[in-house]
Amino acid sequence: MADDAAHDDEKLPLPLALMVNTVILIAIAGFFLFLAAWIIYAPLDSYPAHLRLSIAAVAWLVFIPVAWLLARTSAKRKVWFWTLVAVSAVGFPLFSMGSLGVVNALFDFEPPREQRALVLKKQRLRPRSNSHPYRLHVRSWRPESQSYELIVDKQLWKRTEPGAHVIVLEGPGLLGWPWAVEVRGDDGA
Repeated sequence: MADDAAHDDEKLPLPLALMVNTVILIAIAGFFLFLAAWIIYAPLDSYPAHLRLSIAAVAWLVFIPVAWLLARTSAKRKVWFWTLVAVSAVGFPLFSMGSLGVVNALFDFEPPREQRALVLKKQRLRPRSNSHPYRLHVRSWRPESQSYELIVDKQLWKRTEPGAHVIVLEGPGLLGWPWAVEVRGDDGA
């Protein structure tokens, strides 16, 4: 009994401790990259799911055997292993989706194309929220899509009514995934 208690109180070996910290940092960075990719660099289409999930799957498949080898000896290490599996199952996909979205927009040096879109409806999410509550649903200017939901500022949202037009500056994206650089009123403001 005493031997088991002493065995459970052992410190994590340095490689496992580094892996724990790395996975937690990837999960946190992934969350913020994901938010940046979807709020700051608003994508107009869904990124190819197979690409973002395959990057996460490769990272996960490399990570799991290494973590298992490091954690296979004690109960405490096995608890850490399953914690890492759970955190990485969320963190790796968020990190890959977010980093692809940020790279797609941040390194897109092509000039944006100006698109004129018809406003179908206005939407305000959570009136007391300060986190991007103003949305415009616009008809797509491309034949393969039906409509887009665009995040806009309060002033544009207030002065735009359904049936009016807005100008969407559409960046082509470094990876070929279009994104909304800017949305402004049809009057140029």
